[in-house]
Amino acid sequence: MNNDQLFSQLSNISAKNTAQSQAFAREQMAFESKEAEKNRNWQAEQSSTAHQREVLDLQKAGLNPVLAAGGSGAQVGSGSSAHGSKGEVDNSLIPALTSIIVNQQNNANALAIAEMQRQSQLDAARMAASTSLQVAQMNADASRYNATTSANAARYSSNNSYNANKYTTDSNARVNTRGQNLGFIGSLVGSASNFLSKLFSIF
Repeated sequence: MNNDQLFSQLSNISAKNTAQSQAFAREQMAFESKEAEKNRNWQAEQSSTAHQREVLDLQKAGLNPVLAAGGSGAQVGSGSSAHGSKGEVDNSLIPALTSIIVNQQNNANALAIAEMQRQSQLDAARMAASTSLQVAQMNADASRYNATTSANAARYSSNNSYNANKYTTDSNARVNTRGQNLGFIGSLVGSASNFLSKLFSIF
């Protein structure tokens, strides 16, 4: 049920209550009007029989009825009087609508606050996730840098060892080759000397 439907329903209830109150007021006025008419009739009767009742009262009291001459007659009571009545207008619609509007506003405020809290929690979660991702990326970059540096250092050390070993091997090989060459030349020289010695000994 929306606000317009609720307002229409409450207005109908208020109008029915007002009409019922006015009906009760009309009934009350009709009753009081009849009672006022009875009272006026009673007062008229009392007024028209005032002297007769005064004389009758004197006779019953054992007094001379002549004493009633020149009197105003027996007293007439005022009886009851009628009062007007009016229907009451049902004004409960205003506080009812006020309460509904206040409740709706409170509900809207509560929903708005809940949405703000939810959005704040989402923002905080997103910031935490983003920060964690950045930290993980920095750690990964640092690990990758360290691994690359270590690999380059190991490769550089390996290359230096290989080159040093190769240089040593090549140097040893050259020394050995030179020694062999010198030994061979020495052998040739020795053989030539022997040959020359034998040649000169013949002559």
